Formats: sequence, structure tokens, C-alpha cells
Amino acid sequence: EEIRAKVYHLVDTECVEYIEKLFAQYLLDDQNFDYSPVLLHADVSPEHIIYDSKAQDVVGVIDFGDVEIGDPAYDLMYLYKDYGKWFIDAYLKIFPHKDSERLLKKVVFFRKRNTVHDVLLGVYRNDEILLQWALENLRREVKEFKKS
Repeated sequence: EEIRAKVYHLVDTECVEYIEKLFAQYLLDDQNFDYSPVLLHADVSPEHIIYDSKAQDVVGVIDFGDVEIGDPAYDLMYLYKDYGKWFIDAYLKIFPHKDSERLLKKVVFFRKRNTVHDVLLGVYRNDEILLQWALENLRREVKEFKKS
């Protein structure tokens, strides 16, 4: 409802249709809510992972300011955004999942939802630079969606 009230008047009909379809596909599929909630970092991204190249190992994780309880797939979202599907494939080789296709679909949804969230953040923060950047990203996603 917040997106409808705060974002839809800023975008064209194609963006509205894309957002509606994005959320409907996720929210109407009960299997997306079949998970055990866990404590999430909720901002796992390359800049928050300390990697020792000499030891070839992760030696730390920083920035726990967004910690929350939720779907464990969410913590893969920023890594997927930065590294792509190959990261999820590599992750699944180490940490098998009972339904790897569903996991990937959820991670893709979270990443796309994040673009819409960035638009909303730009509105709430009254940050024109963030807002325009997020709207540009949203329009790019809509174009990619139309191609597929």
C-alpha cells in the first residue's frame, strides 16, 4: 500500500504493472512463506565481508545495523545482486537447498523488490539523487522484464 501511495504517481503504467506483477507472483505463492525464520544480517554484501586473500578465507563480517528476523534467502540477495547467478550456484554446491529453483526465485524477487524499496527510500528521505537513481534502476528492470 505504501508503494501504491508513494511511488505509483512517480512512474508510468508499465512500471506500475511490473511492480504489481512482481509482488503478486511472490505474495500469492504460499510456498514462498514455507521457511524457518532465522536471525539475518540483512545487508550481506561484498563491502561487509572481510576477506583475507593470503589465507583465501573470510575472516570477518561487519555492519550489523540491519539485523532482523526473516527468510534466510534474504541474506543472499545483495551477493546475488553483485555477483550474479554463478554465486548462487557456487553457494548451493556448499550449502545444498531442498528446492534450489525456489531459492533462486526468492533471491531474484528480493533483489527486484529492493529496487522498488530504494524508490520508496528516496521519497521518505526526500533525497532527489537517491530517488532519481532508484527510478532509473526501476525503469531498467522494467525494460529487461519486457524483453524476457
